[in-house]
Amino acid sequence: MTKQDINDSIQRVDEHHIERHEHFLNFKINNKIDLLFIGDSITRRWLEVPHLWEAYFSKYNSANFGVGADTIQNLKWRILNGELDDIQPKVVVVLIGTNNLAHYSAEEVFQGIEGILDIFKEKLPNSKIILMGLLPRDPDEECSDYISKVTDVNKKLHKLSKERNLIFLDIGKEFIIENNKVNRSLMEDGLHLIEPGYVIWGDIIGPIIRDNF
Repeated sequence: MTKQDINDSIQRVDEHHIERHEHFLNFKINNKIDLLFIGDSITRRWLEVPHLWEAYFSKYNSANFGVGADTIQNLKWRILNGELDDIQPKVVVVLIGTNNLAHYSAEEVFQGIEGILDIFKEKLPNSKIILMGLLPRDPDEECSDYISKVTDVNKKLHKLSKERNLIFLDIGKEFIIENNKVNRSLMEDGLHLIEPGYVIWGDIIGPIIRDNF
């Protein structure tokens, strides 16, 4: 399969993606959104710990626009096709890119995320963006060293965030143990957070969100 350009906008046609996209479009019609989380499965899985989501974020008229398996290109399609229209969140939390790491260079992943931020600047110029650094992940059959690539991408995102007056939040060190491995008590499969991991994320980002409301 030919590698698709990191700057493409790519629509997924699987049932999960279609259902989630339609849900988001309907949700924003019927609900005020002041705090928006958007990204891939790492964002979506906040829905699997609803008591934590409620505790940390419900008071902000929050919405979770995470879709499992989304790439940068898939997220780009979503935000160009209605998900950001007619909303004015005060704060947007963005985490995207891990599903591109295996097949794209750090520079390509960075450029793709930069393109996502360009769209947010155009569509939500008054929203405060909290850009999450990519989280660490353990090697798999597709990549033997994700962490080095993640480190490179995050350095570039940190610099860009300073230039654009974004809030850059890199919590990756919280999930690493000796030998540069992911702490499986926080990321059980070496990639996705489980409940204790979401507690860490929530505890760190909660005061930042509060201070920007």
